[in-house]
Amino acid sequence: MPEKMFYQDADFWLSAITLLLVLATFWLALETRGLRKDSARSIKASEETAKAASESVKTAQESMQRTLRAYVTVDSIVPRTKTAEGVPREVDISVINTGQTPARHVEVQHCAWLLENTPTSFSDFTDRFRTWMPTDLGQGQRRTVHSHFIGRDELLSTVVNNEFRFVVCGVVRYRDMLSDEERRTEFCFVWDQSLQGFYPAGPMNSVT
Repeated sequence: MPEKMFYQDADFWLSAITLLLVLATFWLALETRGLRKDSARSIKASEETAKAASESVKTAQESMQRTLRAYVTVDSIVPRTKTAEGVPREVDISVINTGQTPARHVEVQHCAWLLENTPTSFSDFTDRFRTWMPTDLGQGQRRTVHSHFIGRDELLSTVVNNEFRFVVCGVVRYRDMLSDEERRTEFCFVWDQSLQGFYPAGPMNSVT
């Protein structure tokens, strides 16, 4: 009886099929692992995209608030009455809302002093300021508050010989329509006797 060829043996084909199944399983495992990696990368990329979008929205909101919020600043400080030597005794402090939306509960705390040096912080003198009644201030609107020096005119003469400075300072407190956070504008103006006018001086002149 002639000898069978190897391909005529059923065991050969069974082994071959088994080998193919092993190779297919190995290939499928590799593909599945690759899909897992791709899926993980895709999930990570989606998370990063969502985070970037959230930050972009937050930045846009902050930018909109900065653009639309109220900004109340000191528009001018003008002498109302003066001594015979030309030193202010009483002044009018005018504040204005230069922002795009109304300012709520605007409150001006102020004082007119004779000081040797320019004050550096409103918080150092919180108990010595007078307060103007709170009010709302629309876009472009102004309000004027009256402030005056308490003391004899003879004391104001020290401004003429530069012994003391006539200082008008304080803070404007308010809230805007976009946030309940309190906004503050500190101010400090010094009288220039030679120019007969006030000029801003020191680090208190700031807007928040």
